[in-house]
Amino acid sequence: ASVVRFRHREWTYAELDRARLACAGLLARHGIRAGDTVAFCAANSDLTVVFFLACASAGALFVPLNAALTDTELGWMLEHAAPQLVLAEDAQSVRLNGLLARMAHRPALLALEGLGLAAADPGAVCERLGEGVFEDSSQTELSGDTPLVVVYTSGTTGFPKGVLHSHHNYLWAAEAFVERMHLQADERLLTVLPFFHINALFYSLGGALAAGACVIIAEGFSAS
Repeated sequence: ASVVRFRHREWTYAELDRARLACAGLLARHGIRAGDTVAFCAANSDLTVVFFLACASAGALFVPLNAALTDTELGWMLEHAAPQLVLAEDAQSVRLNGLLARMAHRPALLALEGLGLAAADPGAVCERLGEGVFEDSSQTELSGDTPLVVVYTSGTTGFPKGVLHSHHNYLWAAEAFVERMHLQADERLLTVLPFFHINALFYSLGGALAAGACVIIAEGFSAS
């Protein structure tokens, strides 16, 4: 059964699980260990899901960022989150390089396009990420209280607040959404909201995973 659909790619649960482990291996090769922080700055895609699940597997903290923010806002978030690695689409690489250069402890920057995943099918994505290099045994060291993701608030009258969510928090939110919406395994959920937003990450994605359903990802909303 399909779990994620984006453009030309359709992922089965088995393929997504392989990609999760392969991507966790990629993170490990870039020095990411349990307790480290990985920031993610890119438009919606299925790769957001892969990297989110990979961070969860590795015990790393996933921090999705809004690329539409000003340099001042985005730079503040990067300083506050203090990631060891920043993953970004090419459109943001030059800008992020400038922002990271101002940081006292500059994190590494990895451009997603450089991985050659855009046109690959799910099987090829696993191969290019480096399948088989991550041991899933690290999951035994995780608990429900292990930090999973930081979602930044809008800020309103000041700088945003980084809201920390644990593995349990994410699972409970996903399962509560399934119960509240009576989701079934044969349903498909369409999300046009960004993954730096609670709704898309916790409910659309989390709900689909918890229900054994499928989430269809749009890069963004368009009235046309």
